[in-house]
Amino acid sequence: MLKVLGLNSFHPNASSCLIEDGIIKFCIEEERINRIKNWSGFPQKSIEMCLTETNSKINDIDFIAINSNPDNFLFEKTKFLLRNSYSIKFFFDRLISRSKKKNIFYNNVNIKYIDHHISHIASSVLISGFDNATCLSLDGFGDFCSGALGKFTNGSINIEKRIFFPHSLGIFYHALTQFLGFKNYGDEYKVMGLAAYGQPKYKEILKNIIKYDENNFYFLNLKYFNFFTKNTKESYNGSPVYNDLFSTKIFDLLGESRLPNEKIEERHIDLACSIQDTYEEIFYKILNKIYKIHKNNQLSLSGGCIMNSVANGKILANTSFKKIFIPFAPGDNGGAIGAALYASSKILNKKKFIDNCLINSSPYLGKKYKNNEISFVLENNKNIKEIANIYYYNDDLLIKKTAQCIAQKKIVGWFQDRIEFGSRALGNRSVLADPRDDKIRDKINAQIKIREMFRPFAPSILEEYVDEYFEQSLDSSYMSFVFKVKNNKIKKIPAVTHVDGTGRLQTITSRGNFKFYSLISQFHKITGIPLLLNTSLNENEPIVMSPEDALNMFIRTKLDIMVMQNFFLIRK
Repeated sequence: MLKVLGLNSFHPNASSCLIEDGIIKFCIEEERINRIKNWSGFPQKSIEMCLTETNSKINDIDFIAINSNPDNFLFEKTKFLLRNSYSIKFFFDRLISRSKKKNIFYNNVNIKYIDHHISHIASSVLISGFDNATCLSLDGFGDFCSGALGKFTNGSINIEKRIFFPHSLGIFYHALTQFLGFKNYGDEYKVMGLAAYGQPKYKEILKNIIKYDENNFYFLNLKYFNFFTKNTKESYNGSPVYNDLFSTKIFDLLGESRLPNEKIEERHIDLACSIQDTYEEIFYKILNKIYKIHKNNQLSLSGGCIMNSVANGKILANTSFKKIFIPFAPGDNGGAIGAALYASSKILNKKKFIDNCLINSSPYLGKKYKNNEISFVLENNKNIKEIANIYYYNDDLLIKKTAQCIAQKKIVGWFQDRIEFGSRALGNRSVLADPRDDKIRDKINAQIKIREMFRPFAPSILEEYVDEYFEQSLDSSYMSFVFKVKNNKIKKIPAVTHVDGTGRLQTITSRGNFKFYSLISQFHKITGIPLLLNTSLNENEPIVMSPEDALNMFIRTKLDIMVMQNFFLIRK
């Protein structure tokens, strides 16, 4: 049996993955265990959990595959350094990061360094089920590249084009996110949510900052950025912290930047809309360009930029692609999967990966806690019995009781089975609520999630009803696409309809998640609505992993109910 341990290490969203004979057995992000959001150090605890949960020892591992090869593109790096002498300090700082990635040793286990963007592409196309596809990876940067175009045929990935440092569509979005006062790593989704409230009044001005380029896909005006002159990252062993990526020159175009605690004004809202519109315009031009190159209507997407579900939802309308696959973890966390799959594919029969795609496309890859483990935690928590009544139901009764409570406007924490891998809650670590209640969104944002009031929530919908509720129908098992809600349905589901009449839907099948499907089906029987409001089970922290995490959240927030496997906790 071939065992490969995949790592995303010393990079944001550090993670580990264990694959046996091409099948993903276990995968977890370090942040879920150590409770430090977007952890960017070495994923020691997630490695240990991968080994423990698969009954493996480190000596059983044939290869460790890391989703980065710091030795790549030395010529391009040297050329850039010689042309830009002010970047010497930047490259000295980056050498520190390189040395950390190159000094990972586990006894005598063979370590394979897999190119960052090949890892991204492999994490998508090798679980897509496509026998051939156009592959595109777009992100901030990885291995001196911000993008890569490839072709997948006969089980092999062939990279045809790369976009090298310092030009980056991801950096453009990240820098302008910072400009709007959203400084935490990964805050780009806030800009996506805010954009729906505005008008693209600054779109022409932004063309001074970034432009589509026929040969290089995109081109940054570097005078408005500083990330290439100094190392803007402050933390390599914790929650990643980035200083501003933009230069003060940008104030001449856009005025003063917003401070994190300042009021969000109309100009900030319109700028968010302009950023999103600019991103989309360049993104679709890239897709149309690569379609002309390959003439293949199957598209496999990956990389951090592909977390932009608003743009993803318009691909079919704006390009000639007909089939689109986006994995459950297109970002750097998924690079651990991609590196391990790619390393495995070089040894195993390539047909095996297509045969295994149905197994490998499940996002439920983390730890499951059994009822006896949850019972032990409940018995040893002194606070929980004071605030909640605790019941135990079989599966059928549990689903009926939960659906009834949601229909009665109760907000439910749903803690079931194996935790999802990736940044989105897909029905096993979720906060669930009634999508018919137009006030419940504000309540969840203010009292449970403790976040900005403009942030939307996702509708998790039974797959067979997508056509009835949305203007487009496409597999969106991982919340990868935002679609328009049909006009005659908006008033029925206001809690999951954004201000622009859209929803970032998750399509649910009985095959993909039987228990979650059954819960939504029961809610449908009660209310006539085949979907639920779904958001992640957390409060300004990583998604909860353990029973302890779930109870702590239940105690400190205003969740009405917490359902943990077969235990049903209702607040007194």
